[in-house]
Amino acid sequence: MKKLFSSFIILSILLLLFVNLQSVCLVSANFFPASVPEHTIEITATGDVTGTEHIQRSGSTYTFTADITGSIVIFCNNIVVDGAGYTLQGNGTLTGIWLQELNNVEIKNLHIKNFSHGIQFTYGNSMDGCSGITVSANTLTDNNHGITLGMMSDGNNILGNTFANNTYGVYINHSPDNTFRDNQLIDNTYNLWVNCETSVQMTHFTNDIDTSNTINGKPIVYWVNQKDKTVPSNAAYVALVNCTNITVQNQTLTQNSQGILLVATSNCLITNNHITNNDYGIVLFAPYEICSNNTISKNIITANNKDGINSWNSEHTLVTANTVTGNQQSGILFYDSRRAIISENTVTQNTQDGIKLWGHESNDNTVHANTVTNNQNGINLDTAFNNTIVGNTIQQNSDYGIILDYTIPVFSNNTIYQNNFNNTQQATYTNDPLAGTLPDMEPATDRWDNGTTGNYWSNYNGTGPYIINENNQDNHPLTQPTTIPEFQSWIILPILITTTLAITLCKQKLTKKHRTY
Repeated sequence: MKKLFSSFIILSILLLLFVNLQSVCLVSANFFPASVPEHTIEITATGDVTGTEHIQRSGSTYTFTADITGSIVIFCNNIVVDGAGYTLQGNGTLTGIWLQELNNVEIKNLHIKNFSHGIQFTYGNSMDGCSGITVSANTLTDNNHGITLGMMSDGNNILGNTFANNTYGVYINHSPDNTFRDNQLIDNTYNLWVNCETSVQMTHFTNDIDTSNTINGKPIVYWVNQKDKTVPSNAAYVALVNCTNITVQNQTLTQNSQGILLVATSNCLITNNHITNNDYGIVLFAPYEICSNNTISKNIITANNKDGINSWNSEHTLVTANTVTGNQQSGILFYDSRRAIISENTVTQNTQDGIKLWGHESNDNTVHANTVTNNQNGINLDTAFNNTIVGNTIQQNSDYGIILDYTIPVFSNNTIYQNNFNNTQQATYTNDPLAGTLPDMEPATDRWDNGTTGNYWSNYNGTGPYIINENNQDNHPLTQPTTIPEFQSWIILPILITTTLAITLCKQKLTKKHRTY
């Protein structure tokens, strides 16, 4: 008993370390305050101007009197910088105007071009960002970032600006409660960028961005705390923050951080959209809350820089009948997401994994009846357990048909059967370092058949079980590719009930007439 208890304690410690390491890897933000960047001009804390003769001070107003080549750092609160129609010109690096931990500054009527950051807000040693900043009637062109709202910058106003031909037009990095009105984003590589790659709460996304803001003439739809609505047609970008029962359909969404972003949002239908050339295609994001009961159906999701569909902490998601192809990371990636059904999708030619379930809370998911071909790996189970992989066609993937990656072998126990595998390398286990190193620690094992039916393996020799490794084998391999039966005939009852409800909800939403606002 003492031996077993010691093993349990050691495993628990290792598990906590593993989970914390995963969290560290996912959180990419740098929480150290930025140093003052290289610059040529200052408005000092006492209100003096240094480094140029072309800014005239009158009380708290600083007015350009000519075009200026250089970069400005502002150290003074409660001032107005009026460009008077002139240009602040950079050399492709540095920051046009840099503000750290400031309040009540207005920047207006200025053309800012050819910087790394046109305007940048950031936070200081107190961990407070900028607040009460107004950026109005400016034109920001040919920068890497037009405007960047750094972390913890809240209560600012971005009004009537034009962001054109930048790499990133407007970049929002977990800065809440800012107001955007009448801004035009034109021909930026990524027009609106809303960061969803660090572990933050839903409240960091509660900005007021209405449809007066446009991308190439099409409205931005950024809804917070809305319910029972349909996104108007011809949207340029869709974000749903803490929303319920929203339909997003028949949209073409391109060249943003995401085509569609759901933050702590539930019971929504995402259907018949064409989502291409964004950083991510569709994102469900809720590390501290949850996204639940959303349906992603019949979308074309292609050529995005990262994942086609990405979920961080969702449950009861139905992903069905989508075409997910040519994305630069995974086609479909679910991290710490539970009880999803990923069904009848075509997932092809993605640079990394076709379908990836990742994280120690990615369990009780069902992946069935998908066509997963010509990816690096067809399906990747990374520390994901109690999932069912059944009835899929997994073929011509360049590395492996299925890869099972268990840092701690207790994360296994997946059921994999009635799939058609036709890859040069069919299946592999990787990263199982603790197996056998601790007392009572068993190696990773999964079930490769349901007791009567296994999988079709194109390289099976027709005799005996199909061996994956010394601890895993398919006891009932098929000698011919299987025809996938109707879903209800072979899935276990709890999943069947969930699926039936989800599909019924999907059909009801597809036929239900919503009000359009």
